[in-house]
Amino acid sequence: MRVKSITTLIGVWLLLLIGNSMIDAQEMPTFTDSPILVIRDFGGNNADLFQISLEGVQDSRITNVLDTLQYRYVEDADCAPVRDEIAYIARSLRLISTTGQNDRAIFLPGILTAVTWSPTETQIAFTGYLEDASSEIYTVLPDGSGLARLTTNTYVEMWIDWSPSGSQIVASYQDGASGGLLIVNSDGSGTRLLTAGAALDIHPEWSPDGSEIVFASNRNGSFHLYTIQPDGSNLTQLTFGETDHLAPVWSPDGQWILFRADRENLPSQLQVVPRSGGSVQTVPGQDTDMTHENPACWLAGQNTPTPTPPPTATPNPDIVFTQGSYRAVQRVGNPRVFIERAMATGLDPFDSDPVDGWTLVGRTNGAGDNGTLRAFTVIDAVPYAAIQHTSKGCIVVTPASLAPRLRGQTRLVTIIEQGNGSRCQGDWALFPPG
Repeated sequence: MRVKSITTLIGVWLLLLIGNSMIDAQEMPTFTDSPILVIRDFGGNNADLFQISLEGVQDSRITNVLDTLQYRYVEDADCAPVRDEIAYIARSLRLISTTGQNDRAIFLPGILTAVTWSPTETQIAFTGYLEDASSEIYTVLPDGSGLARLTTNTYVEMWIDWSPSGSQIVASYQDGASGGLLIVNSDGSGTRLLTAGAALDIHPEWSPDGSEIVFASNRNGSFHLYTIQPDGSNLTQLTFGETDHLAPVWSPDGQWILFRADRENLPSQLQVVPRSGGSVQTVPGQDTDMTHENPACWLAGQNTPTPTPPPTATPNPDIVFTQGSYRAVQRVGNPRVFIERAMATGLDPFDSDPVDGWTLVGRTNGAGDNGTLRAFTVIDAVPYAAIQHTSKGCIVVTPASLAPRLRGQTRLVTIIEQGNGSRCQGDWALFPPG
């Protein structure tokens, strides 16, 4: 599935911002003998597929779309899990061998944007503008036949990736001023939002074991990498700093993430970070004449790893939204929604009993305001939670007071808006009311 020369996509998705980073000089980890497929952008003039090695071995060019197709950009590409073949988008949906042979178009109509193989190699999913003004998710057989539309909604779906189990597809989407990630079953049923809000969540990719999804987001300013579990829990930020981090790709063993780091007035760099976050390292031997190099996938064995099993952990189905120094939490089996504040932001520890560094500032109380937590935001230092209520529709609540509370006090929330369903989709435009 992977990234992408975003050059010709719609304006709000032209996200290649510039930044700086400090990189720890450490020995590069050893991932695999397999080379990596990248989309190399020659300073915005054209972009092609290249095969490179993490050890800095001589790379090789796979496509030359400007000469062969009279087209300037490879928009997206994905490696077949087993066969030596690449699906890519350059005006049309195309297949090519990993050696650059047998290049052919399999699907032509429409404006296509992103592509991903199914793990069984029996289908190829892509996003594009085929039938209306919205980019939707479609599938075809590897020969280009059997077109099927999976989504029919108002969202603009862009970057996608197929789950290792083959049962689901994750996609980044935009809906007006808001956006996020959604998951849809591979037969087109069961679409649900994984993240939602004013931030742009892009470039999602499933881990090889299917337990996590990595993506890039500007929810805290610059684009950084995050992981989240497919049920929406355990959102974790992996990278930090002013540099934009984009286009993450998992290593075949699932322990490392390769990504692109943009730098001000310098070529971008390929870097790696451990699955759990930590020290970022730069891939050696990169061509400094290239402006951007977007990792697409490992060319062999990408979905057939022998990973080291992660530590056994009890699944956490809690719903958690975090923004700045506040978060909203709904814990499994509890109908109440809790709004909490990080202790590090200045509350005296006597104000309440902190749990994992967070202290309660407000909670729903009963049938009048309990429901399913759907979205959360902080505006002018005031937190707001959107809750899907059974009889009132979408309600928006905020703590009755943010003043320090005495130990043992009960701090409830106040309903300040109800009935606007878009709030539960993360639409905070023209908010708060009044």
